[in-house]
Amino acid sequence: MTNFIKATSVLGVMLMSFFGPAYACDVCNIFEYSTVQNRSFAGFFYRYRVFNGYDAMNKSGSFFPRSQSMDAGFGSGSYESQGGFDFGLGDFMHEPEGDNFFVEKTDRDYETYQSFEFRAQFSVADSWNVILSLPYEWNRVHYDRVVDFPNPINDTTMNIAGWGDALVIVDRMIRKDREDGGFHIFRPGIGVQLPTGAYRETAFGAEMPYHPIVQPGSASWGLMTRLGYQFFDKYNGINFFVNRMDFNAGANDYRHGRVYNAFAEYYRQFTLGVETYLIPKIGGYVETAQKDVWEGEKDLLTGGTSAFATIGLDFGFYRYNFFSQFQLPVWEQLNGNQIANAGRLNMGVMVLIGS
Repeated sequence: MTNFIKATSVLGVMLMSFFGPAYACDVCNIFEYSTVQNRSFAGFFYRYRVFNGYDAMNKSGSFFPRSQSMDAGFGSGSYESQGGFDFGLGDFMHEPEGDNFFVEKTDRDYETYQSFEFRAQFSVADSWNVILSLPYEWNRVHYDRVVDFPNPINDTTMNIAGWGDALVIVDRMIRKDREDGGFHIFRPGIGVQLPTGAYRETAFGAEMPYHPIVQPGSASWGLMTRLGYQFFDKYNGINFFVNRMDFNAGANDYRHGRVYNAFAEYYRQFTLGVETYLIPKIGGYVETAQKDVWEGEKDLLTGGTSAFATIGLDFGFYRYNFFSQFQLPVWEQLNGNQIANAGRLNMGVMVLIGS
């Protein structure tokens, strides 16, 4: 236990030294995942992020949005609106800014972001770790009260799908063995986000593309700098990663704000049989980023800070590994009256490679 206390102290120092002043948004640089002892793998990940509820309405987010439930035949069908139409920037959600319609925010608005990702991780000469990520994104945005002059008030749902931006990360693995068989690993690294994703998706029959923030791709290059720390012994482990991502202005003249992510977890491995194990995990995750900039102007409804508690479970059977994780929002402070985080579900299946 003393070793874990020392390790936690190291994490705190690393975190404080890495972060600078920032605001935040709902963009994450990468979903962090590592196998036990960093074994190489190839597999598919699924991530599901939900947003609904507004702080100004004293409505916390729900992982099962009301509109989705009512579409399936549940709920009363009533709604609670923010009240009135301001038509100023403060009455917009961040997606339709610059679009032709206005949104009266209600507790039945929601956004969902799904990622279907191929990911591979492999070691090079036991000193380097390479991560490759290629996502396919499906984003859904629903507004319950929309004014689209001269049309009457109605609701609208936008579905945007396409390939996301590929990501390549290289970490230097600095290992220090312990006499009891455990070991520490320090992982400074760098990553590059490539503008491979779709960024001009439109509604059927429309000419203007959707807002850049809901597009599957960013149309811009991103440079990630990162630092990780890991501790392993026979049954226990700690993972800690902190990332910073900077973007350029893409082909759509939209630049995402600088983003920071930090993730820490503790896990314990239980052996169930021959080459069969169960690994419960618990931890926390924080993301923060600056405001986005579109055509030289700051998007005032982006940016903030969000913190999550995380709980997860891995199941390993010979060379096959399955994992699931849920991230519950516990605190956030967003710029303007943005729609709130309601929760995130991450799952995956992979095949371990090598010994």
